[in-house]
Amino acid sequence: MYDFSTLNSFEFEKLVCDLLNLEKEKNQPRFQIFKEGKDKGIDLYSGESYHRENIIVQVKHYVKSPLSKLKSNLKNIELPKVKLLNPDSYYIVTSSELSFQDKLDLKEVFTPYITSTSNIYGRDDLNSILRTNKELEETHYKLWFSSSIALRNIQKYKFEGRRKQFTSNILKRKLRLFVPTFSYFHSLEKLKENKFVIITGEPGVGKTTISDMVIYDFIKRDYEINIIYDSISEIEETINLDKSKQVFYFDDFLGHTQAEISKSKAAENYLLKIINLIEGSENKFLVLNTRKFILSSFLEESERLNKSDILEKESKVEVKAYSYGVKRRILDLHILESNLDLNNLNILKKHASHICFHQNFSPRIIEFFTSDLNKDFNPQEFEKFIFENLTNPKEIWKHAYLKQITDFDRFLLNTLYSANGSANKIELEILYNSRLNYEVANNNYKKPIDSFNTSLRVLNEGFLSINNFSKNIEISFINPSLQDYLIYFIQDNSSEKERIIKSAHKIEQWFWFFFKYNKFEKLDSNYSNFFLDTNTNYQKNEESIFLSAIFIYYYINPNNSTIPKLLKSIKDWEFIYERNSYTSYLLNHFMFNSISNYSVNETLSSLDNSFFLNYINNYETIYDIIDRTQLLENHYDFSFKNYITKNLNIPLQKKTIEYFLKNLESLFKDLFDEEYEYLIRLKEKDLFEDSIYHLKKSLTFIQNNISEDFVFNFSSIENKDWDQVIKNNIIEGVTEIPKKFNEDDIDEIYENEYSNEVYDNYEYDLESYYNEKKIIHRPNSIILNEIDDLPF
Repeated sequence: MYDFSTLNSFEFEKLVCDLLNLEKEKNQPRFQIFKEGKDKGIDLYSGESYHRENIIVQVKHYVKSPLSKLKSNLKNIELPKVKLLNPDSYYIVTSSELSFQDKLDLKEVFTPYITSTSNIYGRDDLNSILRTNKELEETHYKLWFSSSIALRNIQKYKFEGRRKQFTSNILKRKLRLFVPTFSYFHSLEKLKENKFVIITGEPGVGKTTISDMVIYDFIKRDYEINIIYDSISEIEETINLDKSKQVFYFDDFLGHTQAEISKSKAAENYLLKIINLIEGSENKFLVLNTRKFILSSFLEESERLNKSDILEKESKVEVKAYSYGVKRRILDLHILESNLDLNNLNILKKHASHICFHQNFSPRIIEFFTSDLNKDFNPQEFEKFIFENLTNPKEIWKHAYLKQITDFDRFLLNTLYSANGSANKIELEILYNSRLNYEVANNNYKKPIDSFNTSLRVLNEGFLSINNFSKNIEISFINPSLQDYLIYFIQDNSSEKERIIKSAHKIEQWFWFFFKYNKFEKLDSNYSNFFLDTNTNYQKNEESIFLSAIFIYYYINPNNSTIPKLLKSIKDWEFIYERNSYTSYLLNHFMFNSISNYSVNETLSSLDNSFFLNYINNYETIYDIIDRTQLLENHYDFSFKNYITKNLNIPLQKKTIEYFLKNLESLFKDLFDEEYEYLIRLKEKDLFEDSIYHLKKSLTFIQNNISEDFVFNFSSIENKDWDQVIKNNIIEGVTEIPKKFNEDDIDEIYENEYSNEVYDNYEYDLESYYNEKKIIHRPNSIILNEIDDLPF
């Protein structure tokens, strides 16, 4: 049973056309879709078929509106048009549910043009045809998602976290708005070929939407959906190494702030490992997306990824600029779905050509133009708002942020910004109250009652996304463009920057804030003196003390005497072993950078063995272990091999050491397998010899610096005929795989929809029937395509 709620008006009309053609007898003319001509006349015949019966079909796709509105529209608006057109026969097709009495009422209204209730199709009638024509589900791929089966499949997934894309109502709305493009089909094709895809492009171009649609396709095929939130390593914990059907989805997998990007770089080896795991597993797929410039920087700085070439090959799909036809369809669908005042929607229609030809057009800016946040504009203000934000899209949130919410709401948004854009409700309330107390003490604000929850209610859905996450409530920005705007706004607003920083409750807020703009540039004296005077406020635990020391080192003065004192005050280094990826990144950077700083180096060298052991154990790959072992031995007077030799027979240490050596063996096997997968794709003998050299060099280092008893069998590589492997790879590389489709073919579908437009002065005229309705006509039969009357 389908309710057709995932189809937009254009798609519903095409489905109706197919369904009615299935009902027609073979010797009858088929319904075909044509657009009205420039003279706005309706051609009711074609060639030799002119003598046959002229049929008009009126399609009404109402999703939200009651049946009474449908009846009123047909009687008061459509009936006069039918009398003017005077067809031989008239059909009404609607996605609404109709009773037999409803059909009788409509028949009476449209007599003599409707002579039988069989000329009136409601939801049940359409479903009856579909039950015997299941193949239409393939040609109308969004149709399945409006079925009761789809709803059950979606409800199976109790998605935790910040993503609402997989709840029924949002899924249906996104499907109605979605315009299938080359990038979408290309992503599906690449997934089928390679088992993983990286969807990339500029901010706002539609990467997340295409990724979501790809994932929806997996829901249809009954895959288990696994959404990754923080680290690619989460996949290792949830993947089933069997034939079960799983797809993994990591939105914005490289992050969008400098701190998150740095964190991702630290996990690059995990990424390679997971991709190899996915490629080698049955019924497993991986969907990733990221901004284009971030991926380019990530690849450029990563020797391992450049060597593997795994992210630069055919697995990457870049979402580029859209054709005019695609842009117009995106705009039209958002207008249909919008709740804005009709006068403001007419402004969008009036300037549709200008908007879609503008260099700053993006799906994100269209989504913003048609959102409820703009419902208070009058037409003149709205027109000005559109042109200003097309000129400077960075400011699309300016009016809503500065004019539509209170100072307390802005305090909450800016506090969330200082927490890197997401936090659980309990933590965010603590941070917000710290900001509120600062404003009361320093800027003469009075503390309102329960202002945190009041602001949450105001900001929910318009500015914030609030979701259940495990046992907590997770809060994040509703759209990446809002966080982009805050970066842009706060960077140029020294007063607000100072208030955010000086009201911070956690040392992490300082890191997130300054890392957004640069890596490690020294603070001005205003901030540095304030931090040094108040840094004890941020020392909540051992990890906070450590982060305070690092912050002073990088942002204030690496020779400040406070740093050794803070490091020596830490008694428990277990927090390093817990592998907080951001702390790990800072620690590793700090250890390499401190080599040349005598005071800090001497302090670190004097720490007890637990610091060094936790540092080495904070690994993700075998390269981490090798690099850190070498660093500690060369610059911090700590020999890991000597430590193992001395403590291997001590009961308290033996178990820990044996566990580490077992993991080391597993990591080396992972490295070996990774290199093997790389080698079997090679086309050059020199690269093979280089890879073998590095493997054996790593083994030698382990034997010399960690455990001389460590051994590994290289026979599977040494005994293989690599000359033949390379020859086969070269032969396979010459064979071209023909394209199943191309971008021009897909764009042409949408360009044809708007080919009769006068782009310079495109405008709907709501007062005129022919301007108000796009009339799609056929030889001897027409369907009126309801564009303006669809109350989604």
